[in-house]
Amino acid sequence: MTRARFAVAINNRYFLLFDDGTILPTRNNLAGRAVSLMRSVIAVLLLAVTLSWAQRTPAQMDVRPIFGTTVPPYGCLPLRIIVQNDGPSVDATLVVEPSRWQAERRHLIPLPLPTGTRKEVIALPFILPNTMSVRVWLEGFRPTVEQTLSVTPDENARVVVAVGDEIGGLEFLHRLNPQQQNPPSPAPQPLFIWSWTYCRPESLPDKTAAFSGVSVVVLASGAERLTPAQWQALRRWVAMGGVLIAPGGSGAIYLRHIALATILPIRDGRIQRWSDWRSLAFFAQAKTPMGETFVTAGKPAEGAKVLVGANGIPLVAVRPYGDGAVVFTAFHFWDKPFRGWDGLPNLWRRIVEPLTLQTVAARWERTLFPLGQWAMPSRNPFGAPMPPFGVVPPMPPDVTPPLPFRLEVPSGAFILTMLLVYFLLAVPISFVILKRRRALDWQWLIAPTIALSFVFLLARTALGLYQLANQNLARAVVLLPTGESDGYLFVGATFFFQRGGTYWLDLGGDAEAVFARIGENWTPTPFRLETVEDRTIRAPLSVPNLAFRQIYFAKPIQLKGMVELRVRKEGERLLRVTCINRTPLTLKNVECRQAQPILAPSRAFGGQPAWSSSWSGAALPTVKLPDMAPGQTVTATMPLTTISRLPPTNPRFPSTSVFPRPRWVVLLAQVDGLDVAPRLNVPATRKSFVTLQVICPMP
Repeated sequence: MTRARFAVAINNRYFLLFDDGTILPTRNNLAGRAVSLMRSVIAVLLLAVTLSWAQRTPAQMDVRPIFGTTVPPYGCLPLRIIVQNDGPSVDATLVVEPSRWQAERRHLIPLPLPTGTRKEVIALPFILPNTMSVRVWLEGFRPTVEQTLSVTPDENARVVVAVGDEIGGLEFLHRLNPQQQNPPSPAPQPLFIWSWTYCRPESLPDKTAAFSGVSVVVLASGAERLTPAQWQALRRWVAMGGVLIAPGGSGAIYLRHIALATILPIRDGRIQRWSDWRSLAFFAQAKTPMGETFVTAGKPAEGAKVLVGANGIPLVAVRPYGDGAVVFTAFHFWDKPFRGWDGLPNLWRRIVEPLTLQTVAARWERTLFPLGQWAMPSRNPFGAPMPPFGVVPPMPPDVTPPLPFRLEVPSGAFILTMLLVYFLLAVPISFVILKRRRALDWQWLIAPTIALSFVFLLARTALGLYQLANQNLARAVVLLPTGESDGYLFVGATFFFQRGGTYWLDLGGDAEAVFARIGENWTPTPFRLETVEDRTIRAPLSVPNLAFRQIYFAKPIQLKGMVELRVRKEGERLLRVTCINRTPLTLKNVECRQAQPILAPSRAFGGQPAWSSSWSGAALPTVKLPDMAPGQTVTATMPLTTISRLPPTNPRFPSTSVFPRPRWVVLLAQVDGLDVAPRLNVPATRKSFVTLQVICPMP
């Protein structure tokens, strides 16, 4: 019996080929169906491959927060964004947009992506109290490549960053956070919520603004690889209220770096073995660590305070620097016998917590907010230069400078009265008079005449605005530690545009933070602030006619010289203050005041100055100094205020504090000759009002 070996299709007809060569047509369509099914399967597979290739994303993006997603309000959330392009070359734009209510903000970063490239970008979005997420996407790709991060703004958050090669060792901070107890304990719970993260030196940002959401930085082995730009950013951050912990030990090579050595609480450090921890255990109220380890032994530096010592060697010391402090421990938390020691939480509570009563982000807010205020001669505020009535309490007349131009604006009551009179004259009164005189035909002439007359009267009241040129005004604060020329500049820029259009604002390449508004209680007309961040930071401003706009920004500044402030005690009740002006600038309206940290949460801002002079309302001493020419030295005395403790109604102050007295003496002075106003692409009248704040720790 012969068998069919092949099924052959000829002209859409199917035949069977047998072993003996016989060819017969098929009696059924089974072979035809098999071939048709095979063709359909191949077509479907080709279509699926084509669709998957068409929908394949040519770019891959990875977004990672460097310090975590828990940030205090007005703190920075630094993001490391890695983009890989496997498709054709494209000029894309990386967009970073924090979600905010009535305060739209976008960072636009041009990102050319040739084929096969991999680029890394550090973005610095700031988190406001109403920010819930940060969206990152690439413009220029289809489909859109995007990623959204959820954030948690918390005014009680205290972020700790360990910089180095070590992983682990800060888990004891969990014991300092509020614990859920059942039943609830009557003892007061701590208000600080500590969160911690670990960062390698190569991943640490080199911008000071990136650390505004961080309260404490702990150095570890490997921190010696930090670049000079990273060290300089850390120094500026400490001057603005940060706490830098520099442990010693055998791996503390970073202590030799010049940027850190000049602000360390010790000098002439050397490595030696140590095993006597009794004084440390007594200070921490814990069991004595058992074991020997290497420590860094040295002598206390000028201005440092030794908290724990033994045999003349400082084991724990603190040295204020600017608004912050540097904490030195002769040992390292990661070394035995301290890894897992039960005394670390109490040691942290007694040393670090009193230095972090206020976050660096809150200081940013309190410094920037007053810079948007101007003393105006008109009865009511107009536009953006001032917030609504009632937000800011009355301030001394020398705090807020007046606008450098006369701004006459018609009040709302005047405009409403004019409109009411116009409608009364244009409709009922004119109609009744013309009807009595039987001259209604004149209505076509009288109505336009009355309208033009009232338009003329209203235009005359705003004539000063139309005659006013474009204005570019800046109020600024330069924050400087005593004896330093490297500081940080906070600017609130107010613009007035006579004609509507789109204007370009150039903030320079060193600007690190740009805001459209500061403070959730102030609600001027919202507008979207977009910044194009390439070699320089530029912002387009689209405005109508006769419009005000405000921009806040911050950046480092290098002065040509320094102001040296020296403070020493004379007895138990007096301070002698010596001020030396080593800058080429003349200091005017100079005053020195004692200062303490503000303990109110950042949500409760509202006109409090950047420096608080009291705990409960009574002003601390202030001394007025004469104007100081370049090179001049002035000496004055002021009473020393002693405060043993805070009022018991304030739960934020720990019961064991290292600094029961005022912590700083601050010199405030107005300086001329510093032009800090940003650049506009149109001619404008420029004016800068700069206040110098020099911070000296209390002796």
